[in-house]
Amino acid sequence: DIEQDRKRKENSEAMDEDLVDDEVAEIKAAHFEESMKYARRSVSDADIRKYQAF
Repeated sequence: DIEQDRKRKENSEAMDEDLVDDEVAEIKAAHFEESMKYARRSVSDADIRKYQAF
């Protein structure tokens, strides 16, 4: 972000604070579980048996 780069150049001590103010959303277990509701299976029963026998 241009604004963060400008602030970082103005105050080099603010770099530690910039790391804390990360605006990236955190992925939680609830997000994963919600996505798995709509996931389709990509491995057949035959493939599972094949690898279990191995």
